[in-house]
Amino acid sequence: MQLVRRTASALTVLALGFGLTACADDDNRSPEALEGNWVLVEFDEADLPAAPGVTTTITLEGGKMTGNGGVNTLNGTYDAPEDGKVSFSPVASTKMAGEPAAQAQEERFLSELAKVVNFEIDDEDGELELKDDKDNTLVVLTQQ
Repeated sequence: MQLVRRTASALTVLALGFGLTACADDDNRSPEALEGNWVLVEFDEADLPAAPGVTTTITLEGGKMTGNGGVNTLNGTYDAPEDGKVSFSPVASTKMAGEPAAQAQEERFLSELAKVVNFEIDDEDGELELKDDKDNTLVVLTQQ
């Protein structure tokens, strides 16, 4: 009888552990997890870093996106209808000219945003990974 109780207790603890892990993963894919200030770290899975000295930022809050692409002010909306899903509206921006590296980074960032359909926040470093429909990472951002 004692062995049955220990086995049942061990299984309960194991099941609770899996449940807590699942909840943590769900939190990293919840629409609320997107909200905040984010800074571009790199593009795609090839780890192409952001241009040195060029800061691209976005703020996501209540379905609205604002930010700075490195040269221009950005405004738009996003929709996160369910865990792990997100899409961005076409982004409006000012039309100032800037250094070539900053312009190129901003253009690429806006181009990649248009392809985003999924997101995930990495458990280890808290980075936001914006992904395409094949689950390829397009953009990686870190919370500011």
